[in-house]
Amino acid sequence: MNQVPKKLLMPRISLSLALLFCLLVFALSLGLSIWGQACKNVDYGPFNFAVAGDFGAPLALTVSGGVKASDVQVKELIAGKGEKITENTQLLYKGEAFRYHPATGLVTSNEVIFGGNLQDIPPGQLHDALNGVKQGSRIAVVNIPDAKGNTEITVVDILPTTITATSQTPLTQNGFPSFSFNQEQVPVLSQDVTPLDTLTHWEMTTGSGKLVTLEDTIYANYLIADTKGVVLENTWENTRPAKIVISEVFAGLQQTVLDKTEGTKLMIAIPGAQAQGQDLVMIIDILRIAS
Repeated sequence: MNQVPKKLLMPRISLSLALLFCLLVFALSLGLSIWGQACKNVDYGPFNFAVAGDFGAPLALTVSGGVKASDVQVKELIAGKGEKITENTQLLYKGEAFRYHPATGLVTSNEVIFGGNLQDIPPGQLHDALNGVKQGSRIAVVNIPDAKGNTEITVVDILPTTITATSQTPLTQNGFPSFSFNQEQVPVLSQDVTPLDTLTHWEMTTGSGKLVTLEDTIYANYLIADTKGVVLENTWENTRPAKIVISEVFAGLQQTVLDKTEGTKLMIAIPGAQAQGQDLVMIIDILRIAS
């Protein structure tokens, strides 16, 4: 019996496999379409959500029910008492986005730390939700479901850009100047100091967040002055918090902030040998480690 030549047989096999693959893809697409339409027609009950977790810490979200157009909202969960957010104020927040479908449940995305101001956020629901809200607030933004019925729920904690000092006792005997705080808790130096021989620091507030490492970049606000009390730089006057790469700063600052925690407020007396040749006094708020 004559055998079919292999060269003639292979194209037929390939054509059959291609046709079978196309049929499978069509069947899968049809099934998903029918399933998606069925999900839209299912009554999952009223939409509800609840957020658990301390302010600024990782969150847990529980959600139930189906999301309708009337459920799209911005909800203030915690009312802050800090500075009001505007286009020209500093903005620092921790955000967590969750994707929810009533048939498949909840998927959590990674935490995002944002530092800048409102002008850096594209126009839209989040931008509008943050405008006018005070630091210390927590808001939840429920977005419009997409074509597949997935809803993104974003929970944002608006973090403070100034840390309140819990200890304000001047340490002039250790090379620190006298100082005070204005109404916004920004430090004001009121006395010059003698030349500095030793790197010294004082924790005005001890934070409870993550430890700063050499590999980190942090959001911070700081004031730097010389030993005469002349302010050389004050980031509280800027419209965005400072972003500091720890591995790139001068030795006195780097040595002091390493292994300190987020939420710590420090005063540092830095000899010129560890501060690029000039004795410096620095007050720094370690606000948050960047994402």
